[in-house]
Amino acid sequence: MLYIKRAKFYLLNPSGNTNQSCENPTESLVDLERKIDSITKTLSRPYYNKILKDLLKANPINAKTIVDYIIAQQTEICKLN
Repeated sequence: MLYIKRAKFYLLNPSGNTNQSCENPTESLVDLERKIDSITKTLSRPYYNKILKDLLKANPINAKTIVDYIIAQQTEICKLN
């Protein structure tokens, strides 16, 4: 499991220890921003892009969950077409 503490990413071990931290948390945030740009580029209004980026700043874990869900839905729709 992944959670953020003081702007660093930590992996939660099954034992509950938080000794492992991701080596480059900034890269993960940059990747999420790119994904947000990718999934919102075809929308006519920048509202969704702004909301997702605001959520990314406030709660990156929730933003990642939503972005991953939207990407999965877009992939599923493409497979059906």
